[in-house]
Amino acid sequence: MRNKSNYINQSFLYKDDEIRVEEVNKGKLLALIKLISDEAANNNFNICFYHLDDYIIDNYSADDLLEIAKRE
Repeated sequence: MRNKSNYINQSFLYKDDEIRVEEVNKGKLLALIKLISDEAANNNFNICFYHLDDYIIDNYSADDLLEIAKRE
């Protein structure tokens, strides 16, 4: 670990920056949607997908995303 500011993968990180990795799988997404649906006063809400980059496209099929978005 370096003790100075530096570039890593085209991103500048300062000496005391903290790095957090966030990751979710299909099962956790479906469980979250069920929780929201069960607790919502009505089922009138939208699902938005952010960061549909190569990693997501390679690891989630169109059917997976449709299943998550349908909330059934």
